[in-house]
Amino acid sequence: MGPRPSPLRARRLLRGLRLRDLEHAVEIHDTILSALERGEAKLFGPRLRKLAAYYAVPPVRLVDEMRTWAARYAPERLRHLGAPPALAVSYRGEPPESA
Repeated sequence: MGPRPSPLRARRLLRGLRLRDLEHAVEIHDTILSALERGEAKLFGPRLRKLAAYYAVPPVRLVDEMRTWAARYAPERLRHLGAPPALAVSYRGEPPESA
């Protein structure tokens, strides 16, 4: 059994979407979406707001799900993302001033 998919990837797959389908829906390039799903790109600002709106969830929920996934299931090189400061965002989806 392979590694557990990230919450962002799971949400997309459960809707039967390809990266290209989501790209057209949220106007974020598929390479960026893929990096976000792998935890290799920061999830904040406009990207976070667009994805949260598309999936009809609060932005903070997406961040919390990705943080939990990173801490438990992400490849070792991404484990640092499980630390709260790495993915901390405000409810508006912006990075905190201290970041």
